[in-house]
Amino acid sequence: MSAHHDTGRTAATTWPAGPDPNGSGGALLRVLAARVGALVEPWLSGPLPVPHRALQQTAEAAAYAWLAPGGLCGDPRLVPRAEECLDALARQQGRLGLFLTGDNVESPPDSSFTVNGLARLVRVCRDADRAELAGVRRRAEQVLRAVLPGLLTGGVHTPNHRWEIAAALAQLADLFDDQAAADRCDAWLAEGIDAQPDGLYTERSPSYAAHVTNPCLLLLARFRRLPALVDVVHRNLHAHLTLTDPTGRVETLQSRRQDQRLELSVAMFAWQLRVVALRTGCARCAAAAAWAEALGGSDPLAAIGAALTSPETLAPLPGHPAPAGSSPEAPGWEVLATSDVAVWRHGAARVVVRAAPDVAVLGRVESGTAANPTFAHVRVADAWVSSVRLSRSFFAVGPFRATTLTVDDTTARLTERVTASYYQPLGAAGAARAGGLDYAHEGRFAAQMSFAERVRDEVTLATTVTVTPHPDGAAFEVVTAGPRVTLTLELGLGDVAVEHVAGPWLDLGDGRVVASHGTVARLGSYDLALDVTGDLPAAVPAQVAYDPGEAYTFLGGTDAVGGARLYLAAATPGRLTARLRLVPTA
Repeated sequence: MSAHHDTGRTAATTWPAGPDPNGSGGALLRVLAARVGALVEPWLSGPLPVPHRALQQTAEAAAYAWLAPGGLCGDPRLVPRAEECLDALARQQGRLGLFLTGDNVESPPDSSFTVNGLARLVRVCRDADRAELAGVRRRAEQVLRAVLPGLLTGGVHTPNHRWEIAAALAQLADLFDDQAAADRCDAWLAEGIDAQPDGLYTERSPSYAAHVTNPCLLLLARFRRLPALVDVVHRNLHAHLTLTDPTGRVETLQSRRQDQRLELSVAMFAWQLRVVALRTGCARCAAAAAWAEALGGSDPLAAIGAALTSPETLAPLPGHPAPAGSSPEAPGWEVLATSDVAVWRHGAARVVVRAAPDVAVLGRVESGTAANPTFAHVRVADAWVSSVRLSRSFFAVGPFRATTLTVDDTTARLTERVTASYYQPLGAAGAARAGGLDYAHEGRFAAQMSFAERVRDEVTLATTVTVTPHPDGAAFEVVTAGPRVTLTLELGLGDVAVEHVAGPWLDLGDGRVVASHGTVARLGSYDLALDVTGDLPAAVPAQVAYDPGEAYTFLGGTDAVGGARLYLAAATPGRLTARLRLVPTA
């Protein structure tokens, strides 16, 4: 991959310019200006923030609020404050120019987040061509030149870091016409982007896609003249729109990062959706961009920085979509096969089903795995079963995490086999071992037992869960084979008030209720009715619980959900079918 020098700059601009300040572009610019003004206003007096990224963001917000039409435009406090932030940043640079504050220790990728913001700031100052910003530009360029050696040699430790550091190098190569930066950027790009066939990146994380990978790939597409990277971002946006429900909530179960248990909004993709829609003419992205902007929009610094240097990004979206929601999706299943996620839609109903094979592949729960054991969500209009989990008392291996997902026209099927072992004696061969037996991890725990050398007696529990969506909810059929253990199907309802209407109801406290066939619970304006059948022997209520497994409990931790939870009690082996109906209250 050869180096290219591409400034991508517009002519010098003094705002308001470009789009009609009274038109839709001008209105959007004023919204962005108000948002960056709100970011900087708390820092206009008193001590500055300490972390390097906060200093960079405050410097940017101050400069952009001074430039853009809005309540703080031209405020005399802003430019000096931006300069103070940049001076503080320079004092934080250690060896090779890397920043000393932040989440990690003299981190090249963490420093790259700040570099990408400062490079954007320099570009805005250059294009605005205002004498008042000369000091801001000069200080920012000094910080960037000092950090370049650290980025030319520095490494990373997560997948998205590669694109953050590559984008920083691409911007520095462009700003300073630096061939070494271009070559180092191309070395990262030569690995190939970690985009899966289903459109998600290997981290499968909505927040990292929205805040790191997609913005960086758009920068790399521009400054390394690689338009194919826009197509990668486009596919990722479509995948995340598939994972977005009618309320704007983006599914996170598949994520391998910290956001796998968070509530995220499609609003965080707003600016990327706008840029891609304008670049490609995609009606789906245009409709989603209008919707995401109406929900609050994404990073205002990235958005206004782009708007100040490229006013064409404020143009009307293709088709002038109304910001009432995302474009209608076809009914039935849509599968993101690489990420083991399937989404079913029918009118106001939506069911998400997913497998979670990472824990089985690695043999443990750890950071970087999609370990959340929730295997389904069910939504009907405003009614929401936020978490469906299956717990069992089987050697403390933790809850059901399916290793396979198959989907046909009517159902999604999840399967899992978990095994624990009893080990036979080593006999005299063990006693004769010099230095004692080997210390090793058995799969559940570690001990000095030379597990690999022993004959083992395996105990296996096989589980198949078949999910059948319906316009008013879903049915879950659980079939198990293996030893007799207690089984709990947990229906998490979130932080909502739940009222007992009819049927079995044993309150365990802390929002936990044992339910069964005929239970009806009121969730606001909807009733959740349960039809439960099967040939499983009933478990006693004292055994009904959620067990996170030894991976958590030996540390005194848990991955349990809070809020209201309904428990369906059973035991293995056998069959349990639970039909959930969400119907408007009479």
